[in-house]
Amino acid sequence: MNASFAQCKGLGMAAGYGPAFNNSVLSHAGSHPQSSGLSPGDKRESARNLMLKSRAQQVLILLVESAKKDGKLQINYQEPPEPQVKVDVTSLDAVRYNSSLNGQEIGGCADNSCPVTVVELTEFTQPYSAQAYATQKRVLDAHKGKIRWVARQLPSDYQPLSKTLAIAALCAQKQGRYWYFADALFAHQATLKKDAINTYAAEAGLNINDFTACVSAPKEFDNLLTEQIEGVHRMGVYSTPTYIINGKKISGMVPFESLDKAILEALANKR
Repeated sequence: MNASFAQCKGLGMAAGYGPAFNNSVLSHAGSHPQSSGLSPGDKRESARNLMLKSRAQQVLILLVESAKKDGKLQINYQEPPEPQVKVDVTSLDAVRYNSSLNGQEIGGCADNSCPVTVVELTEFTQPYSAQAYATQKRVLDAHKGKIRWVARQLPSDYQPLSKTLAIAALCAQKQGRYWYFADALFAHQATLKKDAINTYAAEAGLNINDFTACVSAPKEFDNLLTEQIEGVHRMGVYSTPTYIINGKKISGMVPFESLDKAILEALANKR
């Protein structure tokens, strides 16, 4: 939408902003209570500024309305880029490089040498997280040797078992068998019970004595979990599953095709 000075002037006059209006504004603004104490020159300047501001606002409104009528209004708006999210991966995080349960030890890249790092926020009682776990395996198979996949827990406040399972998963990671434990939990998701946690741990091949001791005295991992939850909340993440792919956040249960596209874009940006 382009408007010439003549058009603006014409619209201003059409709205009644002619000499009579100017004189009226000058007269009223000069006697306004806020003008008391001002010199005559300052009063005139204050009134002039008020007049110009009022006129500009009304002319803009008329220009927009005129352009709407003529079908010439086009508003260009570019969505601001999603802010980058920084996640520091630590030795306490569960990491895999391929879809095998022993994927921590096998892969074409390791640690920071991987061109793509995916941090997934997950929760064991949430059905969408179970679906995301299956999708995760497909993505790792499709991009072998190029991805470091990191799992972090984001327990739900609405599921009493959620935090207990999150701490149990950290205890499993302490033995280097997080993915085996996660596999067992998602396999039993429909019937998860607190008194069956040791059964899931046994399926995952964990040392039950060490696991039980860890779960029974969870202070270390309770504090870690609290720190991690606070950290992801600062990133604006409150739901699972959520993916952070090379700093780009993707929320919700997204299909394989969408994740695959996001990873291809991340790989292209690394070249």
